[in-house]
Amino acid sequence: MESLARLHELDSAPWQKLIGKVPNIKNILKGKSGCMYDDLSEVAHFSTPRVAELLHVIEEGELLGPSLLPQHSQESGACFDTNCLVAIYFISWLVEKLPRWYPNYGNTEDKLTLGNTTLLAVNLGVGSATDLLFLYYKSVGIEDIS
Repeated sequence: MESLARLHELDSAPWQKLIGKVPNIKNILKGKSGCMYDDLSEVAHFSTPRVAELLHVIEEGELLGPSLLPQHSQESGACFDTNCLVAIYFISWLVEKLPRWYPNYGNTEDKLTLGNTTLLAVNLGVGSATDLLFLYYKSVGIEDIS
């Protein structure tokens, strides 16, 4: 996610100004999706005891500790949704960049694929429908949805 944030920052600031600075993740998660940042940071930095609740703990005799193998839980479903949302944001950014990098590249098919992916995510309840629909409208060429 920090890599995606840095790519967005490189669009708006000279790279020399970004040297030595940590990417600002809040810049990529817009709208209601931005509310995830605090929770994601808490998990990434293991900064509170409640994060330990996300670990699957196994107990075998006197041995007690976190499982090295992933276990499905309600929380892991939310983590998967977050991964999907970040991937959609990255694809959206990339679809817009490709024609700038390669002037003869047509991204019409890419935009349709992004639009279909975004609608699928909305139908599955991944992330904020409002934020995802904004990406969808943008992918099909509708810039002003007010």
